[in-house]
This record gives sequence, structure tokens and C-alpha cells, in this order.
Amino acid sequence: YDLKQRIQKYAMKLNISVLLLVLGFAAFDKAHAAVSSSTCENNLGALFGATLDVGSWPTINSNVIVDRDDGLGVFIGGNYRCKNGAEIEGASVTLGDFQVDSNGLSNIGAVGVGSGIVPNDGGDSLIVGGDLILKKTIDYMHRGTGNILVGGKKKGSGGFWKNTLGQDHQITENAQIDVDYYRGIFDELQKKSTYWASLPQNGRWTHANTWDTFLFSAGDDQGVQVFNIDTAELIFPYGVEFEFDSSLNGKTILINVAANSNGVVTMKNMAKFFDGNGGEGKTFDPTKTASILWNIYDATKVYVGGSNAWGNGEFVGNILIPTPGVSVEFTFPGQIGRFIANG
Repeated sequence: YDLKQRIQKYAMKLNISVLLLVLGFAAFDKAHAAVSSSTCENNLGALFGATLDVGSWPTINSNVIVDRDDGLGVFIGGNYRCKNGAEIEGASVTLGDFQVDSNGLSNIGAVGVGSGIVPNDGGDSLIVGGDLILKKTIDYMHRGTGNILVGGKKKGSGGFWKNTLGQDHQITENAQIDVDYYRGIFDELQKKSTYWASLPQNGRWTHANTWDTFLFSAGDDQGVQVFNIDTAELIFPYGVEFEFDSSLNGKTILINVAANSNGVVTMKNMAKFFDGNGGEGKTFDPTKTASILWNIYDATKVYVGGSNAWGNGEFVGNILIPTPGVSVEFTFPGQIGRFIANG
């Protein structure tokens, strides 16, 4: 997984369950959670569930802690590399190596511009299954404390600044990380993703001409609005604005994006995102953000504004890319939502 720009995690509770619609998650307790062929957790699962009510999430702000949330903002099944970027807000798990280059992330956990919702102090909020490779010094949980678990070794010339209390962060090398547990989570997510992709479309989307706004709207009064879109419909020669109509307020917005015949999904020149109620970018309605899932269900390669494709604005919505070994390149200026990729 190759991250070329900032993923600004705006940790949201995603109120999606097609198998069983249940709005809300229980607090996550790994020691008591189990995933098996006979168990299917609601929505994306407890690992991504917040202890904070979805209605309490703020719009993006600067440098202020608003509340706490231990749900994962970033979940990577392979290697993560940030060549150019700024910050990741919230907890993250990477099963392979986690690498930050010299122009990469400056903040992890707590950030300068974000939701202000950060992990609880003292938790295991940065977990790396392989090696932690840092080529610069990073500010980690600078307004709080957190543990860093590394299955391999900490490598590179970089490290972590002390927090504002003057404390070093605890880095545990050769940590015993239950990778099989997390693989089980990805297996479950792939099954859910495949099922969600099989649902017939009932929502409506329109984009008549190159310069027109790409509009999502409700097609009926159902609580789950499904949109099935081929990747070719999301490649634009110029920046195209996206709007989620007010008819989608209070509904789950499931966007299934199909790969081309080569297994590639490209999402190019998707510009500003509007919530249908006057909000855009940093003021996009957080309750609507929490209800948007981009389900990129069958891709083996994904370019979200990458590889000769570029993004013009903050990407809005939670992203699920469940194919094992998938290659993902992300070059949008940022993302508001959880990011899950099994590669």
C-alpha cells in the first residue's frame, strides 16, 4: 500500500449493515471478541466501532481535542508507505511494514487539523505487524500518550518526539501481535463487501456532461441507498464536484465501485464534495460522512487520484478495499473517513 498524500482520518462510526441494520456499535474489547465462520459482526465490525455516539462527531477543527475514540481509522493488510503526506488521526493497524519517508507523515494519532477525536491515552493505538521504518522524526499523540507495538524492529534514522508532558512513547519491538485475528477481520470484511456489491441499485446518480456536478440522490424511501458504478464513470478530464443530495439525509449510502476487466479501479479528478445541506470539505456534515461507504469490492489495483490521476479536494467517505494483496495508491489532498485496504 503506497500512500503518496495525507490520509487525514476523521474517525466516524459507519452505520452500515445490510445483513442486519443496527445503528451503533459496542465498545471494542479484543480480548472478548471472536471472528469465526458462524459469527458476523454488525456493520464494519467492532474494530471500527466508536464508543462515541455518531451524532457527537464535529466538523474538522484545528488543534483541539474534542473527545476520544479507539476505533481504527486506518487498517492495512500489507505494507504501508508514505512518500509525501502530513498526518493520520486516530488508531491504526498495519499487518506488514509501516514506512514513513523523509517527506512523509509529521503527525500520527493526534493531528493539527482534524476531528479532534483521538484515541484514549495509554492504549495500543499504533500497531505494526512487520518493521517500523522511520526516515524522519514524527509527532505521535502529542497531546496525549499511546503505546506503539511493533512485530519486527524499529528501523531508520527517524523516531518520535516526546509528548507535551515530556514523556517518551513506549515502543515494544518483537511484540506478540495476533495477525491471525486481524486476517480473520479481513476475511469477514471481504464476505460482507461481496454481499453488499450484489445488492441491486435503488439510489440514483446523475452526471450528464463533463462539467456537471455528479449527484447522488435517494431513489426510494429505503434506509439503505445503493449505488452501483463502474470505475470508468469516475475518471474525469477535469475536476468534477460531487454532491450527496439532502434526500440522503439519515440514510446509509453504499457506493459499489466495480473494477475494469484488468481488475483496476481509478478515481480521477473528483473535486469538492458537498453534503446537500450547504456543507463542503471541512464543513461537510459529519453524520452524513459516517453513513458513506465506498465499497471497492473486486479491484486488485486501485488509484484514488493516483498514477497519472490526481484529486482536487478532500475525499469524503469511508473506503473499503478487501481484496487480499491489493495495491493502492492514494494522492488526494486528504480523506475524511476510515480507510481499510487488504494490501
